Amino acid sequence: MSEQPLIVYRHAIDFPNAHAHSLQVISNICALADEGAQVLFSARTWTAPTPEQRFAYYGADPRPGITMLDAPDRPAGIREWRGLRSRWALRRLVDPARRPVFYLRDNGLNFRTIIDLLKLRGALNARIVLECHTTHQTKHAGDDKKRNMRRWRYARKFEMQAVREVDLLVAVSEGLREQLVQLSGRTRSSIALRNGTDLPALEPAPLAQRAGIVYLGHPFSGKGLDDAIKALALIPDETLTVVGGRNEEDIALIHEWARQSGVSGRVTVTGAVRHDLVFSHLLNARLALLPLKHGSGSPLKAFEYMAAGLPIVATDAEANLEIMRESNAGLVVPAREPAALAQGVAAMLADPARAQQYADHGIAYAREHTWRRRARRLLDEIDRLPAPRDR
Repeated sequence: MSEQPLIVYRHAIDFPNAHAHSLQVISNICALADEGAQVLFSARTWTAPTPEQRFAYYGADPRPGITMLDAPDRPAGIREWRGLRSRWALRRLVDPARRPVFYLRDNGLNFRTIIDLLKLRGALNARIVLECHTTHQTKHAGDDKKRNMRRWRYARKFEMQAVREVDLLVAVSEGLREQLVQLSGRTRSSIALRNGTDLPALEPAPLAQRAGIVYLGHPFSGKGLDDAIKALALIPDETLTVVGGRNEEDIALIHEWARQSGVSGRVTVTGAVRHDLVFSHLLNARLALLPLKHGSGSPLKAFEYMAAGLPIVATDAEANLEIMRESNAGLVVPAREPAALAQGVAAMLADPARAQQYADHGIAYAREHTWRRRARRLLDEIDRLPAPRDR
């Protein structure tokens, strides 16, 4: 790379928080900094007062290459990115001679922000990158009331304009990239870039030395933890460890699902676990569940399961299919069907040699999809983008 890239990374959500999208963001910016980028990071609202506490929330070490911007330096909303006043403010923040990169994620983003930023692209000599994990069409599939709202139609219009006009489009799956290109008519550069994982410090032990089923995550709607617990009722003598539960309400809900399914004595809930300690739980299990009910994207837990040497029983939700096909790390069963999930688990447990093969495939896949490998490819793609004044 010819020079140290300057990346202004905008996260339009409160940070830090317990959702996977913020874990993906902190992992991404840390890897970018580790690969030599200077990152100016801003969020909608800081939920921890100091940068050290924000890193510590995820068990991450602060990076000298990452600066977390506080107001008034933070380019927060649409109005702050409009007109001459915005141009002057952003030029104080970034030197156009550095050919800055403005990097935005779709989660929580008002796409008008990108449309307004595009108008300043020449003055800032900036390149603009948009990372997409879904589309409005996918996110609100089946919600006819919302899809007919004028506000939704305008949001979709601005989304497609942003997707079409940014300098680089990053989609977290090939299927999503193709969908976005087709819907928007984009002709500029676009890449499919899966999510990633860190690797555990310890080599995963053979499955014969491990026991139990594991699910990583909180009881969010659509993630399928309730289906996993129902499936457990159909699998005699097996236990399930849920590595998650943000608070007492989450933990109580999980235990209530277990009570309703008659498996209270076989479900353990860890509560919230700092991310750097997650592998200590995954490395003890011999099978992982990915029971997503719907959605697109690139589920982080799939990569972490594979890094921990776990074979996976996953549903055929769109977000799971591409990863499971590529990795060959487990079995795929119909979504929203606890009985099918239970059958997949039973088949995996009945064939330990096959389960170990799936685990080995997953380990190899995870090693090819670390956060640093992802960051290096991203920086190489950015380096090939001309800045407005170079065109």
